[in-house]
Amino acid sequence: MTDYVSPKDLVHEAVQLAAKKTTLSIKDMLTRGILAGAFLGYATSLVFNDLLPGSASPRRCDAVPGWICDPGAARSGACDG
Repeated sequence: MTDYVSPKDLVHEAVQLAAKKTTLSIKDMLTRGILAGAFLGYATSLVFNDLLPGSASPRRCDAVPGWICDPGAARSGACDG
């Protein structure tokens, strides 16, 4: 068994999926678009909530190289290596 997919097979499958998507109803397209947008928004908010300074979630100060710890985190020992 091989994990390799030839470029020809990949393009053929992509064209088939594109043709299938053209037959979707407007209701199906709107539903998929709304759900995809909600999923992306949720995932993005999780990332920003964890990485932004002063966020509510606990984080280590060395999570992003070059960031300086806030004084509260330095006192609590969160910046200790």
